[in-house]
Amino acid sequence: MREAGVLWLQLTGGEPLIDKLFAEVYELAYEFGMMISISSNGSRLSNTKILDLLTARRPHRLTLGVYGATAESYDSLTRRRGSFAAFKGSGRRSRGRASDQSQPDRRAAQRA
Repeated sequence: MREAGVLWLQLTGGEPLIDKLFAEVYELAYEFGMMISISSNGSRLSNTKILDLLTARRPHRLTLGVYGATAESYDSLTRRRGSFAAFKGSGRRSRGRASDQSQPDRRAAQRA
């Protein structure tokens, strides 16, 4: 893909962060200088390995889908009791890792 001039990689799903090859694909795309966009439900942001990777090698964009504004609506849609609390906890942990000076990755845009 690099030889073809691909600058942008969009990872979506289902949930891309649960793919067993996610870290490997993400690292390779990052090393190639691609701008990486991830669409996620945020459920794996509590995973230390994933959070470490995304903190050290920040994506260009991370978009989170929110399935409801309350625990009742969120848990009803996901059909998993406690999923709203888990989503909020993942958000708190990931925000705690982000610095005020963090910027999205712009390496590929500068290359173009």
